[in-house]
Amino acid sequence: IYKEGREETIEVEQLGEYVTKLTPEAEEVAATIQEAIVYYPVHYCQNNVDIIDTPGLNDEESMTDVTLSLLPSVDVAIMVVMVQSPFSEYEREFLETNLLSQDLSKIIFIATGIDRFNNPVDANKGIKYIEDRIQRLVLQRSKDEYGENSSEYQVYLKKIGKPKIFGLSAY
Repeated sequence: IYKEGREETIEVEQLGEYVTKLTPEAEEVAATIQEAIVYYPVHYCQNNVDIIDTPGLNDEESMTDVTLSLLPSVDVAIMVVMVQSPFSEYEREFLETNLLSQDLSKIIFIATGIDRFNNPVDANKGIKYIEDRIQRLVLQRSKDEYGENSSEYQVYLKKIGKPKIFGLSAY
């Protein structure tokens, strides 16, 4: 769907020519696209499930705005972070401001790049580090918002649960 409202049907193999910045030509076309809807018979999308892949964060302000506009209406958000360099300042701010204001049980974190570690023990340490960092951010934010000794804080602690983090190979 183009920004001016025109719609065009293309083959999925052509999608890269419309929504990427891999070549100057594709980037020029991508600037005219409002939305790309891909229909594909995958098991995950049975029972009226839609997967929305939004642009990355901090790429362009307009792209970040697209992501932010969709957050209130999703049932689950998946945030992908690099396991060896998780949570840049921008990602941390995004997490605190936009995702942690949601229910933490609605957020799944994917730690990508676990195959870059030398062994599974180190990969698990990287995932544990991300889990601890998210937990600290959540606790600090809720302490600041509610006060550590408040009943609201105690209710919030019970509600948020433990972060869901899954390691994934970059390959």
